[in-house]
Amino acid sequence: MDANQQKAEEDKQIRMIKDRMPKVYGAIKAKAGEIGNDAYALVRRGLRGEPGCFFASEADIVVGTSWDVALPNDVAQLVKRYGMTFVCMWPEPGKEPDGSH
Repeated sequence: MDANQQKAEEDKQIRMIKDRMPKVYGAIKAKAGEIGNDAYALVRRGLRGEPGCFFASEADIVVGTSWDVALPNDVAQLVKRYGMTFVCMWPEPGKEPDGSH
């Protein structure tokens, strides 16, 4: 996938978050209020497939990249078990991924 296609795919996923994941979108905006534009950069990095940057689930929609392979199944089970309406995961402050997978 070239850079233009990758950007178009990211933009498509961001539009989906805005249109179909209102709680996740609200959490992203809240995070941006805490840490500034770094929140949006983490979202894009997660959407590009970089682990440990951003992962979210709302209803039946999942975006971003998990921290490890088993995580999405574990999160899905917790969401169902505890009746959570959404999940939005960020790296710990000061422990943002360095891009070296």
